This record gives sequence, structure tokens and C-alpha cells, in this order.
Amino acid sequence: MRIPLLGLVCCTVASFAAEAPLAIRAFPDADQRGSNLLQNPSFEAGTDAPDAWRWGTAIPENFEAGLSSDVKQSGNRSVHVLSHSGRMSGYWSQTVAVRPGRSYLLSAWSRLDAGRILMFVTGRGKLGDREVKLDTRAYLFCGRGHMLVPVFLKPEYMYGARSGRWNLLVRRFTVPEPLTAVTVHLGSYFQQGEMWFDDAYLSEGPCPLRVQIRAAPPAALKSVRVEDHETGQALFDSGPLPARAGEFARTLPDLDAGARYYIRVATVGGPEYSREYPADGLKWEGE
Repeated sequence: MRIPLLGLVCCTVASFAAEAPLAIRAFPDADQRGSNLLQNPSFEAGTDAPDAWRWGTAIPENFEAGLSSDVKQSGNRSVHVLSHSGRMSGYWSQTVAVRPGRSYLLSAWSRLDAGRILMFVTGRGKLGDREVKLDTRAYLFCGRGHMLVPVFLKPEYMYGARSGRWNLLVRRFTVPEPLTAVTVHLGSYFQQGEMWFDDAYLSEGPCPLRVQIRAAPPAALKSVRVEDHETGQALFDSGPLPARAGEFARTLPDLDAGARYYIRVATVGGPEYSREYPADGLKWEGE
């Protein structure tokens, strides 16, 4: 049973499911994705801070921010944010050239041990006398350490991101006329906590969803279905899989990795497992 925290919106994103005898993983297919527009997206270059990224906050003493070699999704390093209180937000940011009227997909791997992550994209310009703004957001919350969460609760009973796991943040957006540059922000949003970011990716155009599922013996896969998040309509159905199938991996070219889905996995002689993509209860704001 999951316990909601007084309306706080939370998520677990595209992560392996430790509580189930199978692992469900879904993510944008990098082989089918456009070039990464971000510089130093995996935070490997830099000494005290990552090259091409800048740190910003109105209360510097509230944060510790820098590179981490102890915690990483891939490679040798990630970028780290420790927020001592919820007095202020703080973000790693990078400005990128874009084309107005085009659709973009932003993703980043994040590990949230406590607090609240905000990944967002901003931009501003003028079209004649009218000011044009872009502000599109994705939030990730972790109940660990929150004052409303009892300390005796087991992690699997908390609503929100499971601490200690890498979660995939995803947000699709369209750049309004006449903007030719946007800024990507990754950081902590007005809450005490600790987080890491790695392998950020910003690309133009469509990108298909890739689904990978692995069953732990003696469990076996029976079928895989992907449904529309809002209507429940089946958008992909594998049909019966080969007998005693232990793995399923497929890129689904008709399903955009920037949309919402439910992934349903039936097992042989066992229950059906379900995961939400890109997040369980992910909160999106803006266009």
C-alpha cells in the first residue's frame, strides 16, 4: 500500500522494481535520438564544478553543490546538490541554442535521497510588442526526511521516489516563436534534501520509447502491454511471448518517449505488474 502525503505529488521514475520478481525499465532510445545539444551532459569535465554548467541560488550558504565521484549513474562523476533547508531553491543551469517552433525532449537521470527535485526549461523573448515566455517543469519528490512522514515507515511504503535509486526525469516541450535559446535547470526546489544528476540529454524531434523487462527465475514473462496514460487504450501488445521467456527488449517506434504510458507485464502463473512511465504520479507544469 502506498500512502499519499496530504496532496504532495511525487514519483518514481523508470527504475528497476526491487519489490517484484521482475525489473521493468523504460527510457528514450538513445540510438534513435537526435544529437545531444547539452555540453558536458554527464558532468565528466571540470575540476571543482562541471564545465559548461553554472550554479545559481539566492542563498549560497543554504547549499553544498559540486561534482561527485562517489555517486554516479555512469562514467566517473555526477553533479551533487545538498540543501540544508527549504529556505531557497538552487540549480545547475546551461543555456542552449534552439529553433523556434520545434519540439524538444529533455531527460536526466536523478538520484534523490531526500527533498524535492525540479527540472525545468526557461526562455524569454519578444514578438512585436508581446513578451513571450517559456517555463516548463517536472518535479520529483522523496518522502524520506519530510516532517510529515513518520520515521518508522519502511521505504517501500513511502509515496514518492525511493531513496538510493536512479530515476529518469523526462519532459517534452515546444519552443515558442521567436525564442532561439533556452536554459535548462536541474536542482533542489525549496526543501531540505540531497540529490545527484547524471547523463542529461536535450534533443530535437521525435524519440521512440524503449522498454526492457527482465524476470528473475523462476518467474517468466507471459505478455507485455503499453497503454495510453489517460484512456487506458492499448497502444502496444506483444501477444503471447515464447515459453518461459525471461527477458523482453524492444524499441516501440510509434510511441513517443515524451508522453505518458502504463506498462503492464503479465507473468506465467503469476500476477500482472504495472509501472507508469515516465513516473508514478509525476507532476508536469507548463507547455
